[in-house]
Amino acid sequence: MGSQRPAILVDFDETAAEQNVAELLLTAFCHADWRSLRDAFRTGRITLRDYQERAFAGVSASPECMARYVQEHASLRPGFVDLAHFCRAQGVPLAIVTNGLEFYVHALLERYGLLPLVEVYGVQARFTPYGPVYTYPWATPYCWEWGNCKCRVLDHFRGRGYHIIYVGDSQNSDLCPASRSDLLFAHRSLLDYCRKAGIPAHPLGDFTDVLKVLTAQEAPRA
Repeated sequence: MGSQRPAILVDFDETAAEQNVAELLLTAFCHADWRSLRDAFRTGRITLRDYQERAFAGVSASPECMARYVQEHASLRPGFVDLAHFCRAQGVPLAIVTNGLEFYVHALLERYGLLPLVEVYGVQARFTPYGPVYTYPWATPYCWEWGNCKCRVLDHFRGRGYHIIYVGDSQNSDLCPASRSDLLFAHRSLLDYCRKAGIPAHPLGDFTDVLKVLTAQEAPRA
């Protein structure tokens, strides 16, 4: 990694957050059969973008109501708060990179007082009386189906001279940035895939694992 400074990019649902926050909200507020849409996505019949748009179209709750629900029922993985404060003190960029909706990421970060400390790169949703209106600022033509190109975010930071530490959980949505990162922390299906494919990855228990590596790098050398 040389003398380059790190930037840490973290998946959100079931990585930075302990829960799948999107599914938490859909379970509580969606009046449509969103699980059938999820099954269609998992079996390749529809894209993630299509699943997410159609599922949240069945939600009638206000964004304020959903944000409160997130703050009452979701939690950040242990060590993430300490990591965020360490990164701020050391000038290390820490960003959430998600295919999910930014508003619920912001809600959970706000609960922990981290909203000013952590950048968020995701799908923007504006809720109107006629349904959600989506904006995809980080989509690309070759990554359209995911709604958000995580590798485009990775290239954004690498182009600014950072080496990339990536943290993720999904063999599908996280594999591209994971395979292009300089240092990888993985769990769940992504870790299983990396072990089978021979891709170097640190197992992620919680974010103290990431913090230990960073503090070791920042320690003064004799």
